[in-house]
Amino acid sequence: MERIDDQLGLDLNLINNRGFLSEDKMNESVGKLKYNQLHPNDRALLRDAGIGKISKNEPEVSFLRRTEYISDRPLSKGGNNLNTATEEIKVKEKLSKDEHFDADSQLQNVEESFTVANESLYDLKNIKHPKKKHLRAVNTWPLLPDTSMLDNVFLNLRFMGSASINRELNNLKQQQQQQQQQNDKKFDEKLFDRALESSLFKPIKSEGGEWISMYSLDATNTSTTANDNDNEEQINDLYEKLHSTKKEQPINLLDEDEESLETYKFKYTKNYDMTYQPFEHENEELAIKFVSDEIEDPVSKDNFKRKRKMAYYYPINGKIELKKHREDEEEEEEEEEEEQQEEEQQQQEVETKEE
Repeated sequence: MERIDDQLGLDLNLINNRGFLSEDKMNESVGKLKYNQLHPNDRALLRDAGIGKISKNEPEVSFLRRTEYISDRPLSKGGNNLNTATEEIKVKEKLSKDEHFDADSQLQNVEESFTVANESLYDLKNIKHPKKKHLRAVNTWPLLPDTSMLDNVFLNLRFMGSASINRELNNLKQQQQQQQQQNDKKFDEKLFDRALESSLFKPIKSEGGEWISMYSLDATNTSTTANDNDNEEQINDLYEKLHSTKKEQPINLLDEDEESLETYKFKYTKNYDMTYQPFEHENEELAIKFVSDEIEDPVSKDNFKRKRKMAYYYPINGKIELKKHREDEEEEEEEEEEEQQEEEQQQQEVETKEE
C-alpha cells in the first residue's frame, strides 16, 4: 500500500489556500448567522466574578477567601480614631508658631524647669520611684557637674576572680594573728582599707606584655616604731584630703619651697593583668559625691559660712577589670610546692624519730 501523507489526503495548509480568508467570503459567512437573544438564566455567566461586594457570611478560611486589600476594610471603632492627615495638620500648626523658637519663650521654659526642680527638692511626698512604688524619698540633693574635675578621665576599677582584695585581706589577718604573741599591735582593718582606697595604679607596656602595677602606702607593719606611726598618719591624712568636700585651691610650685611640699611614700604591691572596656554612650555611668550642709570654720567669725547641700557627679568613661598576673601565679605555685615539700620532709622526720 502506498503511504498516505501526514494530512491524510487533506490539504490543511491555510497559507497556500488562496481566497479562503478573503473579505468577501468572511462577510458572506458572518451574514448567514442568525441573531438569537440570550436566555435569561444564562445572563449570570456574563457577570465578572471579581465585581461586587464580598458577602460577610462567607466562611473565614484563608484558602477559600478572595483577595482583599486592607484599605477596603472599615476601621475599628476602638483605638485611636484620629486620622493621620489631621495629626499632620496639628504638627504643622505647632511648628508654625514662632513662640517655640523665640529666645524669650526658651528662657521662660528653662526658668520653669528650675522652679519645678526646686519644688521637688522640698516636697518629698510628690517624689515617686519610677518602678518600685512602695519606696519613699528620704532626702534630696541638687545634682550638678563638678567643673573643677571635668578635665580628668575617671574609670571604674574592679578586682576579678583570684585577684580579689578580700583574699589578701584574709591572708594578712592570719599573718597578724600568728604574730600577735610577739607584738601587742593588732591588725587595723580600717587603716588597710584607707590605704587601699588611696592606692596608685600605673600601666606598664614592655616587650613581654602589658599589665598594670599597684602602689599603696604601707599599712601592714606590726611593730610600734616611730616610722610606722608616720605611715599611719600619712594614710589618714591622704585619705581625708581625697575625701574632703572643700574646694581645691591651685598651688603655684614656684612660690613654695620644696621642703614645705608634702610627700607620700608609696610601696609596690602587685602586678595585675587588665582589660579595658570603654562605654558606648556618654554619661552611661556616674560617680556621685555628696556634700552635706555643714558650717565652715565655726570658731572664726570672719570665715563663718554654711555649705550648700549638693551632689556632684563625675562621668565614668569606662571600666578596667584586673586579674591576677601570670608571673605572679607562677611564683605562688612555686611557693606552694616548696611549702608542701617542707611539710612532707617534716612529716618524714617525725616518723623516723618515732621509729
